[in-house]
Amino acid sequence: MTRRVICTPSQPLTEAMPHDVRIEDISMSTKDKVKNTAQVTKGKVKAATGEVTGSAKLKRDGKVDQVKGNVKQSGEKVKDALRK
Repeated sequence: MTRRVICTPSQPLTEAMPHDVRIEDISMSTKDKVKNTAQVTKGKVKAATGEVTGSAKLKRDGKVDQVKGNVKQSGEKVKDALRK
């Protein structure tokens, strides 16, 4: 799990007041899952655009993006299962 402290630009990290600090807890696994879902969605948009415009290349590229995203997502699920 990564922890990142964000403070206002006017104050260095050491001078940040408690109300100016926000801690984000976002694991790498969660970030990867979001990226993979975005890739699948991008692929769906490409495939649909290719279907509408009649572009076989765009449609094919969209399907490839979907498969890549789904394969990566499956890998993340396996990693999650092994961590438990």
